[in-house]
Amino acid sequence: MKIDGRNILARLSRDKSDRKRVTLYLSKKVYEDFSGSCGDIAASQVIEELMRQFTQSVQGRTASRK
Repeated sequence: MKIDGRNILARLSRDKSDRKRVTLYLSKKVYEDFSGSCGDIAASQVIEELMRQFTQSVQGRTASRK
């Protein structure tokens, strides 16, 4: 599965999802670069979508969108 960042950002600008606060420890530089690339979409939403795609690829089926 190839990542299509523009497609992810476009879909997230339309979709809403449930939210829960979690803590992740990330490289400061990587996070700054990543969040800058996300534009107007919250970096946490993009991370969530990437995690969803990863889970789907590992499980070999559609992960539920809770």
